[in-house]
Amino acid sequence: MFSAVATIASVLIAHWLRGKVNLITYSPNTTSFQLKASDTSVQPVTVRSGQVMVQNLGRQSARNVQITSVPGGVPAGYVILPSIVHQSRLGDNNEWIVEIPFIAPKETITLQILNGPNIDSVRSEDGAARVVPVTHQRMFPKWVGVVVVVMMLWGTLSFFYLVAWLLLRQ
Repeated sequence: MFSAVATIASVLIAHWLRGKVNLITYSPNTTSFQLKASDTSVQPVTVRSGQVMVQNLGRQSARNVQITSVPGGVPAGYVILPSIVHQSRLGDNNEWIVEIPFIAPKETITLQILNGPNIDSVRSEDGAARVVPVTHQRMFPKWVGVVVVVMMLWGTLSFFYLVAWLLLRQ
């Protein structure tokens, strides 16, 4: 009985240690602006650019990754950074599909798109990527963080000192 339980436990532990694919995707920014012509009879040109980042946080390679857009055709241009082997095509429903053979563990791929449709989904053989919401945040120098922490500690200690002083005064 012990041998059977030990065998099953070792198989489960080996499966757990082998790791999985953990694919996430996020889009840090999109920019849109219009270029107006000097001639009023010419329509202004709208330029829209954005990027989608796909990252494999797991310990296994994500195989056959597909980045699919909403129906709308192909973009005016796109770049994948770092430069990797990929294919781009139109799907059956006029959606733009970028196929990447694999994304290695701990690797990040950036797809920059110019005047293209919105990205609808990112998936691989191992399942869909988890969408992570991101926001921009201003980064301050380390000395600002140190000053803030010192002031917070000073304020906390001053508060407790005041409470103790008021309680002991009575």
